[in-house]
Amino acid sequence: MFKGVRSSWVAEFVVLSAIWGGSFALIKVAVDGGVAPLWVALWRCLFGALTLWILCLATRTAPSGDRRVWGHAVVVALLFNAVPFALFAYGETHISSVLAGVWNATTPLATLVFVLALVRAERPTVRRLLGL
Repeated sequence: MFKGVRSSWVAEFVVLSAIWGGSFALIKVAVDGGVAPLWVALWRCLFGALTLWILCLATRTAPSGDRRVWGHAVVVALLFNAVPFALFAYGETHISSVLAGVWNATTPLATLVFVLALVRAERPTVRRLLGL
């Protein structure tokens, strides 16, 4: 294929896509079954945290002991995980899981619009646009 590119990336991509896309179907099952959207978001975050702890144990990587790092991690986790997870779970009380997945897939395009409008120093190149 391409020089320096692993051939196993396709299988990894398919597995990741199945996990990622399957989460929208599972969210729909949960909210249609009566689970409150905030509980769905909480459990997603807890399972993610548990997975990270298991990876840390498996790789013998100690989490940082620096309070500042943890403070930043909490802010990032809230903005990029907890809030979107809650909003998607709430949204799936009104729309299908497929539509929620499609909306989630528009994130790179929304990022492009944001960068074009607000970040003058970051100009999109052909390579960056192809990366979307």
